[in-house]
Amino acid sequence: MSKSTINRQQLFLEFLSIIFAVLLALLLNSLRESMATERALDRVTESIRAEILKNDSTIRKSMAYRRDLIFELYNDEHLVMSMPVNDLPIDASNDRQLENYLKRILPFAQSTPVTYLKVQSLKENRIISINNRTMTLYLQDDMLLFYGPYNLQLRTADISNRSWEIAKATGTLVEMDLALVDALNNVYTLNNQYLETSDKAIDQIYAGKPSIRSVLEDMYYFETQIVKADSILLTMLNSDEVE
Repeated sequence: MSKSTINRQQLFLEFLSIIFAVLLALLLNSLRESMATERALDRVTESIRAEILKNDSTIRKSMAYRRDLIFELYNDEHLVMSMPVNDLPIDASNDRQLENYLKRILPFAQSTPVTYLKVQSLKENRIISINNRTMTLYLQDDMLLFYGPYNLQLRTADISNRSWEIAKATGTLVEMDLALVDALNNVYTLNNQYLETSDKAIDQIYAGKPSIRSVLEDMYYFETQIVKADSILLTMLNSDEVE
């Protein structure tokens, strides 16, 4: 065998070894990237699961409170305040005296200035019209009891969208199953709509508008929808689809 033939064989073997080394490096790099992506996906998925569980627990508590509050408002059972009759500097049975007295004290108790107040006696109770809303007044056991859509506490659920934003920012969404991404998007879209409705409810309360009950019903609707969407999403997160 000639020397030139041996040199060509050596060059060929060296060339093959270089190609093999390059391919091996590419393969190892691809494996490292795949493992890193998988670890990132696992971390984001676990973060989402923990966040949804926390949000769901908070939403359920808020939903139970809001359900009871709406029931009270529908049945005129939301107690705003009470006054012992014997402590009042007026004759509580006299509509005009009561009306003038409330005009003096309510501007200091309400966040919205009282521009209109009228007391009207009915058979079993009295209706107090204040601005655009009304209160029902009962006299029971020497106590004046005021019921109506005032002194409302929203108790909006403190929910977070942080994990969803992280998933979008890190690009891990593209590694997830499409059905799972749709479920995630549905949950966090409902979360945003709920928070927007909560802001609207706060504005309604401070503005003293009569439509506060309908806004509370909107909040309750979104809470029920979020609980349903959370249940679907958690089932998917705990299934083999995300393994």
